[in-house]
Amino acid sequence: MKRQLPALLALSITAALTGCGGDSDSGSDSSGASGANRTPQLNAEALNTDRGQAMVVTSENEEVVRWEVSFNESENTFTDPYDANATVDFFDIDLLAGVTDPDGDTLSVKNVTFIWPGPNCANTTVDAVNFPDICDPILAEFGVESGNTITPDIAADIREYQNLPIVDQAIFGFEFLADSLRVTPRNFAPILLTGQTAELGINYEITDGENTLRRQLVAIVNGEDKAPSFIETNPDGTPRLDSDGNQIPIEPPSLLVSEKSGVTTIDMTAGLYDQDIYDALAWQREIGDLASFYSAINNLYARENLSITNFTVTASNGMEIPDGFASFVQRVDPVTGLVTGADLTINAAVLADVLSAGEVVDVLVSFDITDGNNVTSREIEITVLGADEENAPVFFEGIEKTVETTGDPININLLEGAIELDGDEMSAIGITPVGATEAEYGVFFGTSNITIDPYHFSYLAPGESKVFSYTYQITDGSMTSEERRVDITVNGVSANLAARGAQSDPGFESGSLEGSAWKFQLDPASAATEENLIVTDAEKHSGDYSLSSMQDGMFTTLGTTGIQQNQLNENDLFYISVYAKVAAGQWNTLNGLLNRGDNFDRNNAVENLTFQSALGVTNSWVERITTLRASDYFAPTTEETVSLSLLMNQNTQFDDVAMIKVKSGGQVRQMIANGRFLSPSTQGWSITGGASIEATLDANRAANPSGADYGLQITNNTAETQRIELDPNFFPQGAVKNGMRYIIQFDMRTPSYTSDTGAIPIEFGIFEVGGNNFSKRVDFANRSPTEWTTYYMHIDTTSDSAYFGGSINSDVNFDWTSTIVQPALYIRPGDELQIDNISMYPVPKH
Repeated sequence: MKRQLPALLALSITAALTGCGGDSDSGSDSSGASGANRTPQLNAEALNTDRGQAMVVTSENEEVVRWEVSFNESENTFTDPYDANATVDFFDIDLLAGVTDPDGDTLSVKNVTFIWPGPNCANTTVDAVNFPDICDPILAEFGVESGNTITPDIAADIREYQNLPIVDQAIFGFEFLADSLRVTPRNFAPILLTGQTAELGINYEITDGENTLRRQLVAIVNGEDKAPSFIETNPDGTPRLDSDGNQIPIEPPSLLVSEKSGVTTIDMTAGLYDQDIYDALAWQREIGDLASFYSAINNLYARENLSITNFTVTASNGMEIPDGFASFVQRVDPVTGLVTGADLTINAAVLADVLSAGEVVDVLVSFDITDGNNVTSREIEITVLGADEENAPVFFEGIEKTVETTGDPININLLEGAIELDGDEMSAIGITPVGATEAEYGVFFGTSNITIDPYHFSYLAPGESKVFSYTYQITDGSMTSEERRVDITVNGVSANLAARGAQSDPGFESGSLEGSAWKFQLDPASAATEENLIVTDAEKHSGDYSLSSMQDGMFTTLGTTGIQQNQLNENDLFYISVYAKVAAGQWNTLNGLLNRGDNFDRNNAVENLTFQSALGVTNSWVERITTLRASDYFAPTTEETVSLSLLMNQNTQFDDVAMIKVKSGGQVRQMIANGRFLSPSTQGWSITGGASIEATLDANRAANPSGADYGLQITNNTAETQRIELDPNFFPQGAVKNGMRYIIQFDMRTPSYTSDTGAIPIEFGIFEVGGNNFSKRVDFANRSPTEWTTYYMHIDTTSDSAYFGGSINSDVNFDWTSTIVQPALYIRPGDELQIDNISMYPVPKH
């Protein structure tokens, strides 16, 4: 229906803005009364923005420019009008926008009146009586006459028919300031449905103290009511997103039962999510009772709740299903009273006298989930088998699963979709690899399940895949099923947020900064100029190009369009790396900023970044890394954007920038067991050359007062460098692979540190037992006898990076799965270290 334009009838009540003047000569014209002072001028084109539109309307027989400014209720992040580096949940509409004064006079707003949207014909006892010409035809559409008493539902239908705004007053999310109207769209979300609006229209005058200019403003907030959905969610209740930033749907459950099966209950609403209810609960936690907040307008706020309707049970073959086959019970939160889901109970025994042995019927349980305004339909298929006296386990198809290398570990139930018609317990037997499938660390076998952790296959580049196939049988202890097959596909995908943005170019392969998300970053503290930052093919770590600086103090920024946004939540672990080649300053650290949006500000960054030094290396590519936890800037309820700025000096090249989120993944992802030292044992760690190592309470970072936690106390009182080593029997052999990246994480402090101690290098890595191959990382300790520091040492088995002692890898082509390996850390003569909470886990590298 076409939206009704507001009637041009000014209310007799005049709303004066804070700081506005009183009465004035509203009849003054554009020529100016004195002839010397000129009238303020409007540039209407300045009002045409991404959310605003200017138009000419007739009001009181005069043409007036009306500015319509629109918002969606879901918008909750705007640039702070008082701090360009901060965000707020409101937008201030400047009532002086587009207006200038030729004489430079100060402008102000006066004589503000509301634009009346017309009579609310649903008010049958007042508006409908006073405006019969407008309301009588409308009421007739609903079989109602003026003066009648009507139900709230009919009143809502009449308002919808008239297309009137739900709110047309300066309340809730509309607030007048000095010369602006503040709009907070999110305040209207609990009361607007899709197609409904909150609108505030005003007439006002802009004056320079003598002459005036008439204007109109209509601020519109559009409703975006969302239907219930079925999706994966995070622990905090927010939707979980896939690698492309999309919500992950959950398919309806299905069930395979026998006529002999007992009563079976399943969650018929697994994954149920309602964005509007979630937002309303969050809003209520923030401001208190919503009904009270919206009480200024009677019957405006109605709390959404879910319910199940249109529950039907039908057989696909037309068979009549006896009563009692299916029923459901809604689950209700005892505190909020909100429906959180429902359980479906299936009693297949009612078909025992209907089905013959071997007969199969598919029963469809259909239902709707409604929030009172929107409906989502759902259908669950129940397959029922007729049974014989004794029956072997039955299944209808094999199992196929697909995972991505950025995903969480998944557990595959090998009994999925199988049924034992007699109700006996089943198990999988004879699991056998098929074809080219070989044993590989990352695939773990349980009694009747396979767990696969895709992080252990991060050597797969984006677009590559690997398939693991197995056959097996299912037994109930006396009878065995036919052979069944399970196929698991692991797809390599990019985890690099700097490679997944709309304009991503992590390797500068566009060949130019023109049109790139990379740019020269003006820094007030530096004399660096744009012409000294170039993309070059003279030097590159990979591909054909790299970025080169020909001047000291050069900042370059990867803008927000070059980074996939809204992937980090508070406390997420992530790392940023860049390959850099320097001509000088081989011990200098690399600094950078993680910016708020595209705002470069050294004093107000999300993070001030310190990367590793060049490790004593010049004129060779060195990977520089920083690993950190996401701050509260990335709170799960916000959508915050970031850009990345890196500092370069003269004759420095950058290439292959990565920004990668890391997931802990649980126990199957951890490669070092018992690294927390919960007992007075070194848990397989020993030290060479007669130096000492023991598990002590003082070396425990947690300082548990119960005395149940320990840590490693390490002292090298020998004259030579020694190393602590983990017994290979305490480390999963085959877990280290070519083409992988791992993090060795640990907490450490240096009790013997003094100001004269000097730098303490950390050389931690993976070493071939009885051989000469290694893959390691070198960094330097934060020397402190009291303060603990968490270190993240990146082990990349194919990196060509270097350090002052040479390459970090002995052989980038070495097959690590073919030998026995152990983690080890070098200890210099005289060093005393305390180490706790050692862990090692794979992380994405592409």
